[in-house]
Amino acid sequence: MKKIETAVLESLHQAAAMHEGMARPAKAYTVLRERRLSAVPAPVFTAERIAALRKRMRCSQSEFANLLNVSAPTVSAWERNKRHPRGTAARLLQVLSAKPEVVREVAMPRRVTAVGRRAVRAFGSAQRATQWLDAPNPALSGARPGDIAAASAEGLQTVLAILARIEHGIGF
Repeated sequence: MKKIETAVLESLHQAAAMHEGMARPAKAYTVLRERRLSAVPAPVFTAERIAALRKRMRCSQSEFANLLNVSAPTVSAWERNKRHPRGTAARLLQVLSAKPEVVREVAMPRRVTAVGRRAVRAFGSAQRATQWLDAPNPALSGARPGDIAAASAEGLQTVLAILARIEHGIGF
């Protein structure tokens, strides 16, 4: 018998003896195992729960869809109970429900943050600034200043100009 075959047979005999508890390994080895992240499944979001979340966020269906990076017809179908969010969409709704500020921070452009800071200076508090940014404004043809600022660079400049006038006590 060749030397290698003898070594393999000897190893097999040792393995069998260890398996039967008759021998111990000559050397201990640590085997690294892959750790798996176990996450609970995303909760089920009913039509009512989705509509309530959207209203809590003060969004139209279109704005809510934009925030979630889905189509407006998808949000509409969810709210009419025609379709149900699954997978990533359900997980994102879970995060939005628990931590809306995180999703807004990630999804909204940085320029909106600049408008928020300017609005806080103009109105003296974050609460009053948020109310102004989220309320339909007659000077903007009924649009909400926060939406106008987020839509384009031109809209951003328009809202910043209005806030500058408010800050300086000049009506618009």
